[in-house]
Amino acid sequence: MDEKEVKELNEEVKKIDKMTSKNKETFLEKNVKNVVLREILEWIEVLVVAFILAMVIKTFVIETTEVSGESMMTTLHHKEKLLVNRFIYKFTTPDRGDIIVFLPDNENRNYIKRIIGLPGETIDIKEGKVFVNGVELVEDYLTQETFNIIRNPKTFPYTLAEDEYFAMGDNRGNSLDSRSEDVGVLTVDKMRGKAICRIYPFDKMCVFGDIEYSNLNEGTSSEDITMEEAN
Repeated sequence: MDEKEVKELNEEVKKIDKMTSKNKETFLEKNVKNVVLREILEWIEVLVVAFILAMVIKTFVIETTEVSGESMMTTLHHKEKLLVNRFIYKFTTPDRGDIIVFLPDNENRNYIKRIIGLPGETIDIKEGKVFVNGVELVEDYLTQETFNIIRNPKTFPYTLAEDEYFAMGDNRGNSLDSRSEDVGVLTVDKMRGKAICRIYPFDKMCVFGDIEYSNLNEGTSSEDITMEEAN
């Protein structure tokens, strides 16, 4: 307490000393009620502010989502819970390897896939492999080869427009993704956000780091390989 508060307290004590027993009881009861009421109002104010902040964060910054299905195995599994950064693509562009949450056209549920192709690139799928601008994409997180999809398949090679992204699930044999015209390629406005970490199960909590595809910068295109073999 500062000097002013001590002085005010001493004044209140003097007032109480001058009161009769009944008046003291009434005075104390009234003050106790006022203190309790003030405490309740302060807590209500805190809870309202916290609720508003939580809604703002959920709507514009961070939200949780649950993995549904097996399309991202073995990276992600059914019922796992992720934190999604909804703010990041307001300031940065999506990158290859990002795990994203998006809402396809004519769908009422979110999809979770990995960005494979960037705007302006040519994507090809052949011999169980993915090629970007003629260079094989080395994907260490895969456990199987990549082939085109059966359901309304896209024709390859496919060149992305300047605002289009190509996404696929890590479980290439069981994923409905950009290989199908039913899902198609993506634009940023369809992306709900980037998955930044897994928060459940607790024993599998982790942060999803950036993936380096160094061979795209250092590798040789399939056309160059064919020319070298011919020579």
